[in-house]
Amino acid sequence: AGQLDEDLSVLLKTLNCYLVRDTDDRRFMTLFYGILDGGDRSLTWCSCGHDPAIWFQRDRGTFEELPSTGLPLGIIDEADYDVGGPVTLAAGDVVLIGTDGIWEAMNDGGEQFGKDRLRETIAASADLSATDIYMAVLNAVNVHLAEVPQADDVTLVVIKVL
Repeated sequence: AGQLDEDLSVLLKTLNCYLVRDTDDRRFMTLFYGILDGGDRSLTWCSCGHDPAIWFQRDRGTFEELPSTGLPLGIIDEADYDVGGPVTLAAGDVVLIGTDGIWEAMNDGGEQFGKDRLRETIAASADLSATDIYMAVLNAVNVHLAEVPQADDVTLVVIKVL
């Protein structure tokens, strides 16, 4: 990444070639790779088959998804990866990058946690720190699951703009 970080498309295409060569046909990897410029608060990304990142624009009280820009890594050799953004983040904004184990967490009634509940949790905790937002999301998922064991992995990154 240090050698190719100027061009996200080339970086992800190169990484993809390594993964295609080194993995079998049943394996692939999703990835959200973002570059956050602290000077102008801009975020540029490549998302390789990963679920969209969720951007909560605090001053507007609205949500936007930062979409996937290419196929998962490791599937086909000649895949291209577009660059998303840049978007300009404002003070108070929250960006959440997570895996589907969050919104697909299913309770004993067969009800998924869902993205609506996730958005409600983000909005309700948006004034907190990134760590506290992270904990609020995990707690909300655990409350939803109650006694049901977690069935899928939960990976979560929270960015809070100061």
